[in-house]
Amino acid sequence: LFKSLEENMFCKEVTTSEPRPRMDRKNCPICNLLVKFPTKMSRIESDQESIVKRVQNNGEMYGEGKHQQKKFISRKYMDQLLAHSNGEAYKKLCGIEYHHVENMRLRKEISESYGVLHAVQECCTSLGISSKDTANGVNLENIFLIDLCSGKGITTALCGALNGEESNNYFLAVDKMLPHTIPHFLNGKQIQYMCRDIMAEEIFDEVAEIVRHQTHEQGRTCILVGMHLCGMLSERAIDFFLRISEIKGLVLSPCCLPKKHEQRLIRFTKGKPENDEESAELFNYFKWSNYLKERIEEGHDSRGVSDVRLYTDDEMHTEKNAIIVGLRK
Repeated sequence: LFKSLEENMFCKEVTTSEPRPRMDRKNCPICNLLVKFPTKMSRIESDQESIVKRVQNNGEMYGEGKHQQKKFISRKYMDQLLAHSNGEAYKKLCGIEYHHVENMRLRKEISESYGVLHAVQECCTSLGISSKDTANGVNLENIFLIDLCSGKGITTALCGALNGEESNNYFLAVDKMLPHTIPHFLNGKQIQYMCRDIMAEEIFDEVAEIVRHQTHEQGRTCILVGMHLCGMLSERAIDFFLRISEIKGLVLSPCCLPKKHEQRLIRFTKGKPENDEESAELFNYFKWSNYLKERIEEGHDSRGVSDVRLYTDDEMHTEKNAIIVGLRK
């Protein structure tokens, strides 16, 4: 058995150009917990080199049949993060106060969040509030960004790390996690966390009031972000965009489909791909993405929506890489 595994290179040793940093433990000065340090974030370069070696030796696909998956090795967004502010942004993310992101698949999470933030940057350009493009990374200006269903907040963490203290940006993360369980970086000078159930009806008035304060009194442009929202949460994000006119942009990257009874309520019907080799899951994922795009387009006349588009971002480390952008000028 071992000989067979060696011949198929499953047991082949993978070497990297640089040794992985030694894992140790250290007390976090904020919560006083004993945590792994250096953090997992500090190893993303060596992890990238390791996965590239595996792809070179064994190919980009692993698993069998329906469980077969692809290994992603694109590093464009990771390199942009490493280079931002001469490495200072990445250095900040490697700090011990970011230890809550330890259990994430960081290369994947970074690629997905960067894809969404690139879309936010393009929104700013289209709205005429920024002249910068995304070729050199993400540089937001005068933005109030709402991260719906933020989870552990890697998108908000990136925003905070990439954001200069002299900027006029502000970031709001919204999720159901109890306040004492959130990462330290979700409470800062320009970052706020709000514990709410976004499916509750009363949250609309509360968020609308916050948006009006940030836009009218602080002079910021509001962009709403939904990163890999599951099922009906994507519908909810669209409701926020359509109902609160001060939200000028929506960037939505959907995840799984709604449950069957929810699909009947919104009159969405799954389909079957014509090609038997095509994944039914991915086929319906993109069908769902097109449905959400059409939902936003319903606001063209009545809600002032001026532009809606759907595209895929191949730099994201997932096959579910649809991004839907809606603008209100």
